[in-house]
Amino acid sequence: MILIGMLISTIMPMVRWAGHQKRESERRTLAIEIVTNQLEELAVKSYEELTEFDASLLKLTDEQGRLLPESELMLHVKPTSAAPIGKQIKLSLSWTNSAGQPARPVKLTTIVYPPGGQP
Repeated sequence: MILIGMLISTIMPMVRWAGHQKRESERRTLAIEIVTNQLEELAVKSYEELTEFDASLLKLTDEQGRLLPESELMLHVKPTSAAPIGKQIKLSLSWTNSAGQPARPVKLTTIVYPPGGQP
């Protein structure tokens, strides 16, 4: 009985840790999907429409906000510094992990060129 009790007491923390890692992995996967979808929606807008003000249009659903607590979706649009002229779009999503600490954010970047201005 003592041996079984010791075995269970060593296995239980590992099972809890594995469950925690699985939840964090699922959150990261969800964050990647959200940022990818948002970036795709931004990339199909006209060149003139892409501004920092589009950040107000970026919203998480209630379910996404529940799964990624204290999440923040940020957008930065700036002109490229080298030819050809374009706009660099940086999108990032940060949230708090289950331990209450900031998780490593998901960041994606793309460059959009005006019509006829692609390299």
